[in-house]
Amino acid sequence: MRRRARAIGPFVVLAAGPVVVSGSTPEHAIEGLLATFVALAMVVPLVAVTVRPGRARPGSLVGGADRRRPWLIAFASTLFVSLLRFDSPTPTVRAAMLVAAAAIAVGLAVDVRALVRLRRAMAGAERLRLRTAESPPIDARTAIYDVGVGESEREELAPAAAVYRERERVVRVVRGSRAAAERALFYWIAFDIAVALPTLLTIAAVSATRIYPY
Repeated sequence: MRRRARAIGPFVVLAAGPVVVSGSTPEHAIEGLLATFVALAMVVPLVAVTVRPGRARPGSLVGGADRRRPWLIAFASTLFVSLLRFDSPTPTVRAAMLVAAAAIAVGLAVDVRALVRLRRAMAGAERLRLRTAESPPIDARTAIYDVGVGESEREELAPAAAVYRERERVVRVVRGSRAAAERALFYWIAFDIAVALPTLLTIAAVSATRIYPY
């Protein structure tokens, strides 16, 4: 049930954009119609990223970024179509713009955090070695970083805590390819900026012309 709600949620946000823009009166029917065209144009890419969110493993750093994309596409569409009511915004339109912009900002922040966590996972890479069948077992204190893409596993070992312990302890495990994960996260960070930047620049330009009319 929760999985189905996550899949349907972005489409609900996408459909809400034209409703918010058109309002409850026929006064803004044209704006609502234009917003509907924009929403319909976004259905195909939204379906594509919903059906195939990415090849990264669920719950991994890149996997989380993959699964945020449907929401960001939907909120970016809402932010864009709300510009149609920039000259006559209602509290509902303002609230929709604020929520959409905040959602995109949160998505960007989480993607940047994932990139920082990836860098932290690979810190001191010279101490990492390939994990094999003979490696010590993973325990509750082992820090596990799953970057999401790639099948290799590397580990960092610490000396035994006591003389009577013969085996070293695994303190860190990194699953996947750092290079592939960095490419994916940089791509999604660029995506976050690209979906919001044109709208934010338009808002800034319209605001500037109001403050400093020519």
